[in-house]
Amino acid sequence: MSSFSLNKWWHLVGKEIKQISDHHTLEGQPNKTIFRDYLIKDLGVKEESVVDISQKSNMFRIQYKDIYYNIFIEHTDGGGADQRITPSRYNKRVCIPSINAFWKLINNYERALVINIYCPLNEDLTPNWENRVYCIIKPNVIQDYKFKENKRKKKGNPSSRWVNLLGIQEIIKEKDKNYNLNRKENIYLVNWEKLTEFFNETLAYQYISMFNQKHEEFAIKVLDKTEEKLEDKVVSAERRLFRALLITNGRGIKCEIINCRINLEKILIASHIRPVNLIKKDTKLSREEKLKQISDCNNGFLFCRNHDALFDKFLITFKEGKIVASSDVEKVIDTFNLNLDNVVLEIKNQETINYLQYHQKLFAERNDMKFL
Repeated sequence: MSSFSLNKWWHLVGKEIKQISDHHTLEGQPNKTIFRDYLIKDLGVKEESVVDISQKSNMFRIQYKDIYYNIFIEHTDGGGADQRITPSRYNKRVCIPSINAFWKLINNYERALVINIYCPLNEDLTPNWENRVYCIIKPNVIQDYKFKENKRKKKGNPSSRWVNLLGIQEIIKEKDKNYNLNRKENIYLVNWEKLTEFFNETLAYQYISMFNQKHEEFAIKVLDKTEEKLEDKVVSAERRLFRALLITNGRGIKCEIINCRINLEKILIASHIRPVNLIKKDTKLSREEKLKQISDCNNGFLFCRNHDALFDKFLITFKEGKIVASSDVEKVIDTFNLNLDNVVLEIKNQETINYLQYHQKLFAERNDMKFL
């Protein structure tokens, strides 16, 4: 082991942790495509399903196992600490990014993963990609309010996280292990061969749980306040979170009407099947039941604005996936790219059917129709 020097940086070289004379070319790599390409390869994601969301190669959206992930990817770096830490620590930094596109997502109550790759070096200091390790920040850590506050107040980058080369070394050696955690237990270290297993068994649950938890917080605010006292920003946040919840639970980023081609996220609307205002007024429901119905992703569809308006105003409803339309809408049904004869909506479970029965009842009452 080399003696400690202020002019060298720590890396895993071969099977040992050593100091070398520079940060190594992957740190500060201007072209991030290589990191993105390894991730989508290791997950088995098709290139055509990768959507850029920041005009940079290191921030993108993928669909994996019916869940949509917003991802920022980078290589770990020394963060300046290589020159001042003691030889016993060997830390590398994993940062939450400072780019506007990332924080715009977070501040809009959307979610994102921060993933860094650590690539050891061969003895000749070339990248040893066969032993790459993913450093994945726990999803809920990114949402911590103090990080956003410190970012807003420009107090440096308190969101930085550190991993130890000893931990990375261990995860490379123990390939049968699914993942390891850093000392503060806020970063997962995952061998690339275990990445799909980690996503399936651990990360997917945490990612969806974030949406459920945050949406429930705003659902409580909506439930507990009267319409007069309810702030527009609370209602808006609840709707955005409900939309994100539907997308994350496998609805995709598109209008759910089968023939509709609208797939621009910003103009898609999460439409409650049983409306929130009617849930709040229902005296037969307990507070817990009301909260569940407001928060339940089965009580909603993701529609474009036109189809949402028809559904929200009870001008259309659905039975066994087919459209039932009011007399006014039936006359101009083609205008909305709808067909009364074909299945236009996939109903995925019994819970959604139960909510739809309530919608069908109100549709019949408001249009003076018998519902078959």
